[in-house]
Amino acid sequence: MTSEQRAHDIVSAVLDMCGVELVDKRPSLEAFITGHLDEVERRAAEKAVAVYRQKTTEAGDKVLTDIVLPSLTE
Repeated sequence: MTSEQRAHDIVSAVLDMCGVELVDKRPSLEAFITGHLDEVERRAAEKAVAVYRQKTTEAGDKVLTDIVLPSLTE
């Protein structure tokens, strides 16, 4: 589901719950929410990359510690 589709669903749900028809304002409201959803997705992706890099570094350090360093001391 795209951000635009999510924004449409969110706007529809909120307007339905409030019993409001904003036909003329709906596109700008959906665009506003789409922008926020895109930002949330971008930040989540950045966080995922940071976590991936951290875990990769930790795994590499563990391999070096468990395999390479003991062989050097033997």
